Amino acid sequence: MSGFTVVYDANVLYPTMLRDILIRLAGTDIYQARWTEDILDEVFRNFQANRPDLDPSKLRRTIELMYFKCSFSAAYQMTSTSKTGALTLS
Repeated sequence: MSGFTVVYDANVLYPTMLRDILIRLAGTDIYQARWTEDILDEVFRNFQANRPDLDPSKLRRTIELMYFKCSFSAAYQMTSTSKTGALTLS
């Protein structure tokens, strides 16, 4: 398993093709992919708002697969550095 972790934000999980590629890359153990429940909520809230044509059952299935394929950290906090914020996963 890789020694570093990447946090996927909603802006990279929303586009279907990019999300698929990034999840497949994470499955190669090059790195550990993480996202939070809040990030997933944002992604699928935007899908529902912007793509009413999508089948809700397929969206639910995608959410289930994302929870299964790559665990997320519900316990996270923003910590400040001198000029940037860093996301700390526990």
